[in-house]
Amino acid sequence: MSQPRRLLVQRRRLAEWLDCVRGSRPQLDGVARADDGETFELRVALPGFEPGEIAVEIAPDHLVIDASAARERRVEGRGRLARQADVHLLLPFPEAVDCERAAARLRSGVLTIRARHLPHGPRVRVGP
Repeated sequence: MSQPRRLLVQRRRLAEWLDCVRGSRPQLDGVARADDGETFELRVALPGFEPGEIAVEIAPDHLVIDASAARERRVEGRGRLARQADVHLLLPFPEAVDCERAAARLRSGVLTIRARHLPHGPRVRVGP
């Protein structure tokens, strides 16, 4: 695939991810989001990955998921079969979240990340 074509494909995929996370699409393959006003939850399908192969970085306004796995097995009469899988996602949060108390867990190939929204600052009255 040519470089310009590859960039167009990557740009389209990024736009789809952003649409999903921002809520303008109900669900994108492998990603689901929920927000009850107090807690933001994001579920990402990562089949075949183990917890030690996934790194999650949470900032108040975005989330980064890096996952890398290499599998190799020996097949009688065929030699070795190897497989490499890499995932890198950068997803924005719709509102600022408390990254210090966020939690992530991997269960049955689904990574679930939960974070509470940061409280809004006090309201200030504007005078004349």
